[in-house]
Amino acid sequence: MKFNELLKCPVCNSTNIFIKFKNINKVSFLKLNKKFNICKCKFCDNAFLNPQPSNEILASLYPSKYFLNYKKNIVRLKNSSGFKKYLEVGPGDGSHLQKIIDSQIYSEIWVVDVSKSGFIYKNSKTNTKIKFIYGDVGLAKIPRNYFDFIYMSHVIEHTIDPRQVIKKLYISLNLSGRLEMTTPNFDCISNKILGKNADYSCPHHLYFFTINGIKYIFNKAKINRYTLKTHWGNMLANTLTKQFWLKLCLSPMSIGLEYLLNK
Repeated sequence: MKFNELLKCPVCNSTNIFIKFKNINKVSFLKLNKKFNICKCKFCDNAFLNPQPSNEILASLYPSKYFLNYKKNIVRLKNSSGFKKYLEVGPGDGSHLQKIIDSQIYSEIWVVDVSKSGFIYKNSKTNTKIKFIYGDVGLAKIPRNYFDFIYMSHVIEHTIDPRQVIKKLYISLNLSGRLEMTTPNFDCISNKILGKNADYSCPHHLYFFTINGIKYIFNKAKINRYTLKTHWGNMLANTLTKQFWLKLCLSPMSIGLEYLLNK
């Protein structure tokens, strides 16, 4: 497998970077005989995997068993009417997308994924309502000013160029469109406690975002209308209220992002 050593931040191109965690040896089930560094940028505040897998081998990192370990959270379906167009990027095991299909809310359902191993690709061959695009979302041909709703859960950290992806999805929304996405919070309390021994999902996670880092990306994409929330995930949220955990620990595990457009 080919991996590329980076000498500058791939988010902002700054050379003002340093190694935050060196020789991460807790890698994924791929059992690669390789160690990785996590570098952090002092300019944009984002962190990234170094070295990173090349674009040519990206799909090979996601065999079918990968999706057995990562299930999507089911978002609350919203009532809507009329002809609605929906896009989901990286549906994983397809559990969330199946709920969307069963709801019959949307007249068009588009899916972008780097793998053909998942359930959704097979289902798209028999369901004419689903348009499946194989490949990286940064390279996928999707229409501009088109979608009513775009959903991307724990995907942005897997992409080669997150700035390009966010900007691309932004211009793919129609005038009243909405995007919802989540990503792990690099500044979470568990990472601070465990340090290099935390699970950083190497080499699947190429980026590790902070709140300030996400804001930098949004500003560069000229997106100024959005809401940003941190949350602990379903397990802890069901045990105690989110407000309690936010007061107890100022660094929750995930960053939830959404933006509404009024172009």
